Amino acid sequence: MLRDRMRRDLCDGIALSIETIMNEGPGPAPDPDGGLDRLACYPRLHGALKKLRAQWQGISRAFGSAVGEAAPAGTEGAVDFVRVVEGLRASARREIQSREALELEIRRLGDAALSQQAEIERLRARNAMAELMRQTLTEGCYELAIIGGDIDHPENELRWSDQFRNLIGYTREEFTDSWDDYQRIVNPEDYERLIQAIQDYVARADWSDAYTIEYRMRHKTRGDVWYRERGKGFVDAGGKLRYLIGAVRDISDEKRAACLHDEAISSVQEKHGRISQVIDVIKNISDQTNLLAINAAIEAARAGQAGRGFSVVAREIKTLAAESVDAARTIQKLLT
Repeated sequence: MLRDRMRRDLCDGIALSIETIMNEGPGPAPDPDGGLDRLACYPRLHGALKKLRAQWQGISRAFGSAVGEAAPAGTEGAVDFVRVVEGLRASARREIQSREALELEIRRLGDAALSQQAEIERLRARNAMAELMRQTLTEGCYELAIIGGDIDHPENELRWSDQFRNLIGYTREEFTDSWDDYQRIVNPEDYERLIQAIQDYVARADWSDAYTIEYRMRHKTRGDVWYRERGKGFVDAGGKLRYLIGAVRDISDEKRAACLHDEAISSVQEKHGRISQVIDVIKNISDQTNLLAINAAIEAARAGQAGRGFSVVAREIKTLAAESVDAARTIQKLLT
């Protein structure tokens, strides 16, 4: 019973001491041991409570400096202190949330900017690809506006594109929109054939299909260059030929490749002929060798026992001749 009472008194003393510390203001206590002397018989507990009082006073003074005024003493001061702390915590949480929202918005704007930049780069790439395709498929073009369906009308208007001028190496001043300049650069051997092809296309009165013709033009710096022209006619509301539009491209690489191909074919055919001649020679030699082997075998048979060794040699020669013929025939089959 005594021990239980002492335990209750100790708990009451600790509670009363903590309450005393909480009710004190931030200033120094009038009596450093005031309210704690009842626990002086417990040195370690007494020292811990004194340390707690000192730390609490330090916190109170620091908080008082932060908010501009000291926390009031007593229970109401502690309650106000807790409210202020909670308010500061709420403000800090709001500040953190605002900062996180701002960072999120910055990231979103950054992602949007990157997406827009990527879209710009994609559009630039598409434009570059479209320009490359246009230059590759129709490197140069012309348009002939035809009056009244008459291709020989003096008021027909001819226009060459800048890509066409770049294709032949001339400027707009050097190569004007006229047939005379065009005739000047077209190879004379091909010009008549070109004009005849266009006239035949116009005369057939069916312009649903396109015409294609290859001819040479004199490049400003490269000399005669091969080009391929593909043209098509377009009619007006009355069904008469109104426009003749042509696309021209450089096919010199194709011509060069075709020439190399023809040269390679000719070289292969020439080698094939030489090999065939060699095969024929081998076959003739094999036939002669086989005939000699047969004659040698006959003579060995006449010689009897003395000619047995010579007979063996004759058989080997005959076998070698047969193998040579077979090899020649195999090579001949591979060449055909």
